[in-house]
Amino acid sequence: MTAAGPINKEADLTSVANTRYEGEANNVAHALENGSVDAVQKLSLDSHLSPHEAHNFLSRVQQAYDGDRAKNPSLPQLTIAENAAGFKVGLIKDGDKDSKTIFEKKYDQSARATDNPIPKIGDLLGLSPDQTKQILSEQDKEKAAGKKAHLFGEIAVSLGLKTPDQVNAALDKQEHLKAQRLADDMSRSMPLGRGEGYFQLLKRTHPELADHDASHLAHAMKRLNGNKIDLKVGSQLPVLSLKAKEQLEEKIYKFLHKETGTVQAEYKQPLS
Repeated sequence: MTAAGPINKEADLTSVANTRYEGEANNVAHALENGSVDAVQKLSLDSHLSPHEAHNFLSRVQQAYDGDRAKNPSLPQLTIAENAAGFKVGLIKDGDKDSKTIFEKKYDQSARATDNPIPKIGDLLGLSPDQTKQILSEQDKEKAAGKKAHLFGEIAVSLGLKTPDQVNAALDKQEHLKAQRLADDMSRSMPLGRGEGYFQLLKRTHPELADHDASHLAHAMKRLNGNKIDLKVGSQLPVLSLKAKEQLEEKIYKFLHKETGTVQAEYKQPLS
């Protein structure tokens, strides 16, 4: 996008949504490489993300940092440890055995409670723990025999635990839930920094934007946000209209459905 000519605000905001992590992930990676205090400040701001979003964002930070380290092996090794309670970012310098913690985030109970994981197929099918173990055991046997393991749902049908229609309905529900969550994530900006407005947020998280384009998109974001100017630090601002979000969700769902496929009636017979 350049400063010349009109721009399609809806299309370009969709592009902003599609690349929501990249700019800030690069910012954090470079700050860590430079050993600046700015890295802690950036991670503190970005930790306003929900736990599942933080996981996605941190994987981009790791990717960006490792890419730079491949070009400059003298950089310390970046370590990112995550669990349900939070995450920890650290660096291992030459001669050190352990990682030195740079930043640590512990999620509060409300953050964990509102960030429910996408249910697994076994849960959506209402399988018991023993039935789930039985299916996973079958997959392990296939892998141990050097075979390509059948899908969880295929084995559930083969063992007579569920019908193809039941498995396909569960798969469809899971795909819709995944599409809804991803569209929700992509419809919001990265957390707003102190002293930032719409324009400054866009320039920080999408440095590739020319000032002219960022200004136009900032006005579009402001309208999506009810023209609010009193913005809270750490808040995530809307970047997509409801219509655009619904269209994105449908597009993601169709992609997931195509990738997952369906369980056919042939799996009513035991797998050989």
